[in-house]
Amino acid sequence: MTSTSLLKKVTNLGSPAVLLAGDFMLDSYLYGDALRISPEAPVQVLKVMDRQYCAGGAASVAADIIALGGRCICVGVSGEDAEGGRLLGLLEEMGADWTGNPDKTDILEDILKQEPDGLDMVFECCGQQEAADQAVRLLKPGGRLMVIGIPEFPRWSFEADDFRRKEISVQNVRRQNEVTGLTLDMISKGTIRPGRMQTHTFGFDRAEEAFDLVAGYRDGVMKAMIRLS
Repeated sequence: MTSTSLLKKVTNLGSPAVLLAGDFMLDSYLYGDALRISPEAPVQVLKVMDRQYCAGGAASVAADIIALGGRCICVGVSGEDAEGGRLLGLLEEMGADWTGNPDKTDILEDILKQEPDGLDMVFECCGQQEAADQAVRLLKPGGRLMVIGIPEFPRWSFEADDFRRKEISVQNVRRQNEVTGLTLDMISKGTIRPGRMQTHTFGFDRAEEAFDLVAGYRDGVMKAMIRLS
């Protein structure tokens, strides 16, 4: 996809109902003081002073969808423990319209109750055939399936009747090159609202620190913004 066509699609995105099926993760970050070296192995012994959590994995795609004005429905497997509940809570704080675990609920029934006309778009992020099959059933006529997940199998298959009758379109998604300038322009015009993606802010004098943070995926960073003035 060219940068021009990408800009046009983003600008005309509107507020679609988007289902995101993927691997949502709870990232945990420990902070403390390294008091000594362990006598059993050459590693530091950490006295934990603080612990922070953030939603990772497919949650970064959810943040992008929400920032672009979409209504995001998040579907992924989570545990029944406190950490699973914490993950769902973080997704809701990000602005997810609905969260659900396919191991615990009939996601097709629940989502179609909320969106009886079907969904405009589904992002498949887990690389599983079952998720793609569910996507076709959830999409409204003329809907779009965005394939992001990398499957372990060599070929996708779809139910020909549903696929043809609904006139579903499929688009594979990869990283885009040479669109940084366009992205910054859309942010300045308000086309993109990156607030929910932005987890850290730095002044220009701390630009190197910002790049090091993102490169090391530290401190729960999702997007680090550098202010030029």
